[in-house]
Amino acid sequence: DHQPPGLHLLLATRVDPPLPLARLRARGALVEIRAADLRFSTAEAVLLLGEALGPVLTAGEVAALAARTEGWAAGLHLAALALRGREDRAAFIAAFAGSQRFLGDYLVAEVLERQPPAVQRFLLDTAILDRLSGPLCDAVTGRDDGAALLARLDRENLFIVPLDDERRWYRYHHLFADLLRRRLAEDAPTTVATLYERACLWHEGQGDAATAYRYALEGGHASHAARALDALALALVASSETDRFLRLVAPIPAALRAAHARLSLAHAWALLFSDRPEAAVAAAADAEAHLAYPKHLPTDLPAPLLVATVAALRAFVATRTGSLEETLRQSSAALAALDDAEEIVPGLATTGYPRGVVLLNLGIARQRLADDLRDAEQAYLAALPLNHAANRPFATIATYGHLMALYRAQGHFDRAIALGREGLAWAERQAGAPFPVELELHLSLIEIAYERDELAAAAAHERRVAELRALMARQPGGRLADRTVRAALPRFLAAHARGEREAALGALRELEGALLRQELRSPSLGAAILARMRLQLWCARPEDAGLRADLQRWVVTSGLRADDAFTFRDEPGYGALAPVLLALGESENALALAARLCQIAEDAGRLGDLLGYQMTRALALDALGRRDAAVAALRRALALAELLGAVRSFLDAGAPALALLRAAPATPYRDRLLLAFGDAPMPLAAESALVEPLSAREREVLGLVAAGLANPEIAARLFIGVGTVKTHINRLFAKLGATTRTQAVARARALGLLAD
Repeated sequence: DHQPPGLHLLLATRVDPPLPLARLRARGALVEIRAADLRFSTAEAVLLLGEALGPVLTAGEVAALAARTEGWAAGLHLAALALRGREDRAAFIAAFAGSQRFLGDYLVAEVLERQPPAVQRFLLDTAILDRLSGPLCDAVTGRDDGAALLARLDRENLFIVPLDDERRWYRYHHLFADLLRRRLAEDAPTTVATLYERACLWHEGQGDAATAYRYALEGGHASHAARALDALALALVASSETDRFLRLVAPIPAALRAAHARLSLAHAWALLFSDRPEAAVAAAADAEAHLAYPKHLPTDLPAPLLVATVAALRAFVATRTGSLEETLRQSSAALAALDDAEEIVPGLATTGYPRGVVLLNLGIARQRLADDLRDAEQAYLAALPLNHAANRPFATIATYGHLMALYRAQGHFDRAIALGREGLAWAERQAGAPFPVELELHLSLIEIAYERDELAAAAAHERRVAELRALMARQPGGRLADRTVRAALPRFLAAHARGEREAALGALRELEGALLRQELRSPSLGAAILARMRLQLWCARPEDAGLRADLQRWVVTSGLRADDAFTFRDEPGYGALAPVLLALGESENALALAARLCQIAEDAGRLGDLLGYQMTRALALDALGRRDAAVAALRRALALAELLGAVRSFLDAGAPALALLRAAPATPYRDRLLLAFGDAPMPLAAESALVEPLSAREREVLGLVAAGLANPEIAARLFIGVGTVKTHINRLFAKLGATTRTQAVARARALGLLAD
């Protein structure tokens, strides 16, 4: 208090000295350099370890040591001592812990053994805890001085780290905790399980079931773990954390799982979402068995709600196995039971759970099993606000996705786009892991953007799909195979339309791989989509005998025939068969099949699907020499296309579609499509129409572009540079009045510069 001017007092101490620190701090008369200030950064750790060992450690190894020691200089120095002369550096660093010999000796001699016996006991008994507070430590140790001891350890900087500003919660330094746990296991192995049990029960009493579960499992208390997970189970599955839940439930013995109603029920849903319907039904039966003891059911799962939820799950299973009657029966049972449950559970009616899930599944069943789009739409529209109210991410996004797909099939493209944007905006506002069903929204938007020839918009959604797939692939248990089917075709078509042959082939190979690995729920659908891809490639390269052989092989191996009796459930395969038959020259069979497909789609009001079938029908008529009938069919297709804003259904059909368009009566939309082809509304039939004829080299380049070769491939074929190829292609664009490869090829074919 009375120091002379210029005098500074420096104290180096592990513990806070008995001085009025707060008053000095407030007066600005105190400079404190504490553990956090002395902690080495990664860059400083590089210098320290470099001096001790030389440049033998990688940047990643240094960063790992710095993180493990939390920048503690002595710890880094001891690690360097231990690393001298070792060849297995990576393994040592990965396993580096407080039990390492040099480090352990230091911590024991300099820290642990300098404490009074009571403090040593406290440190060992609380070593199992990841986070420490006074009440928790008292519950684990059986003492009543936890808060005081933690405050003392904090004052003495005894390898303890405060986790909040109030200093209520702490943790031990990682290396110190490692040492304490090892010493505990050596000195008092029989008490470890008891300590874990006490930690579990304390957290359970605080309502922290997740932490209680972890301590129970670590202590070998499976029954406590099952009880804790039972409290979490339904919320985890409802939040789309299916894979996490399955990892958590795996260590619980089957008998203990079955002993808890909510745990069994959540397990059933998780198994269903993991494509294991038979196991899901068995787990649902375990949950249903608890109805025999209604008084023992949890208050948030009374008997009517359990009946409803089990029936809802069985309805989902029935939908997946294709039984519409069973879906309707189980859904009716679920909705009836929910009426009773809503009289018992306060707020159940307003939360919408699980009524929204039942209605979602009813919509799926009506759409997929009955082709009844009107009733499906009503079910989806009723489910959406309920799933919003229940805040169930999976059900909400799934409802958006299915309703959007329905609108796309109906040809309500603008309505589907608006709904998709709304669904994606809702998904972005949700925290946590990405939702797999979010892919469906992007894929539908890609399909619509592609059909409208809005390739830039399609590419933006493709990038997001790639990000989502990469994120989910990194998650344990991530399953993408079934969505490969939906993702592959729009990605292929958009890449093909942009002339990105390698990207298109990548989508094709990915789907081929999934088929070979037998990872697809519907291999026949995957094979049909592959056929469509190969058809597009062959239309661009009709000289490719291998692609033609692949198409012929698919027709034979698929077992599909144009005169088969089939329903809308088999439509995807036959929808692919019709244009393939047409391309292979079986025009009569293609015409008959296309006419049936048109009728099925028109009866269901699926105008979006009808357009493609109508185009195949028109082209088949034209191929058979029935031009007037073909033009009449085309006019119907043009009316649909104008309603939808569709373009690619015509462009993808290539030169035959262009020829037919030019034969049709002029309309604004027909002229728009001709321009999309790179053609003028008035027919041009000879190269003389060009402002400047093509050179011999430009003809060669044009042929290779039409064959689908990329610039480097063309350069290699013609023994010229890639830059020269680009120059030739730019000249081709200028002479043909085109801006894309697709337009250039189409216009060249229309002018007779390429064979159809």
